[in-house]
Amino acid sequence: LIKFPAIQKESHSSLRQLLVTTEKHVRALKKLGQPTDQWSTILVHLMTAKFDNITKRDWESKTSSKEIATYDQFIEFTKSRCVMLETMHLNKPQRDKSSNNIINKTNTLNKKTIAAVSIESKPDICVICKEGNHKIYQCPFLKSTPQARSKEVKKLKVRSNCMKARHTPEICGSSPYRLCHKKHNTFLHFN
Repeated sequence: LIKFPAIQKESHSSLRQLLVTTEKHVRALKKLGQPTDQWSTILVHLMTAKFDNITKRDWESKTSSKEIATYDQFIEFTKSRCVMLETMHLNKPQRDKSSNNIINKTNTLNKKTIAAVSIESKPDICVICKEGNHKIYQCPFLKSTPQARSKEVKKLKVRSNCMKARHTPEICGSSPYRLCHKKHNTFLHFN
């Protein structure tokens, strides 16, 4: 966690990587018997120092100066920020430099996906949309409501905690959602 590089520019993929790395390492430390639940302050300080300037400013504005932010607040903020940045990235039109035309980002992504599938022997096929060379946190499925996402996950018989299709609950290593402590993915949380 200490060696994770600081994020220089606001980026959904860099922020997601920070989140995934943090959760993975904290889970591993917890399985080794370390009292990670007592490390909230140091983990928050260590990981928010990796934020880019814009994310750091938004984090500071969201957290109270009177109370020390918790690890759960850090995770929740980072996850919601990732979803927001990913949605903005998918919806942003892109200019074609050669002809100065605006191209829809999804068309560009589809072309890249076709190229990636033809080059790679084992592409990452999204378990939800069954298309593309992307992980679930990059899927357009995230634009729908948590209730609609939950219904789709049940229909596809995907594990609601880890969002994978090929294993049983007994061998799933995913942790429960930190805010409500139920076995479901952050993307499926609703009140």
